[in-house]
Amino acid sequence: MKTKLTILSLAMAPTLAMAGTAISGPIQTDTCTLLQDNLTVSLSSGVVGGYDCDTTNGKINIAACHTAGRVTSRNSVTNIPAGCGTTANTAACSTTTTNISGPVIPRASTAGGTMQTYFPGTGTCAQAAANSAATF
Repeated sequence: MKTKLTILSLAMAPTLAMAGTAISGPIQTDTCTLLQDNLTVSLSSGVVGGYDCDTTNGKINIAACHTAGRVTSRNSVTNIPAGCGTTANTAACSTTTTNISGPVIPRASTAGGTMQTYFPGTGTCAQAAANSAATF
């Protein structure tokens, strides 16, 4: 049984590395070496949050949403191609308006200190959605 659990955890490791981590207490410097001190993020009741300590790119991402938040259909301006506008070279970029349903998840990064809006496109605000939104 122990061998099976070890194999399962090793098989899942690449998948888990792609997802953010739930904010459920202080973010410790031993789990995020980009921090000089432990960081406490205070979330209100009903708010779930996730973070990603991206040591490869030297940035920390954070996202949060309220589990009872608005879930509706709305129009969103989308960059084409996907990811366009995130680099200095945006000459080939264009935008389109897309109808998207589901929650809106605000997210931010230490890379440039900007706040973005993330639209998962389906579902409601849940821990998995916040974790996913923190990985960008």
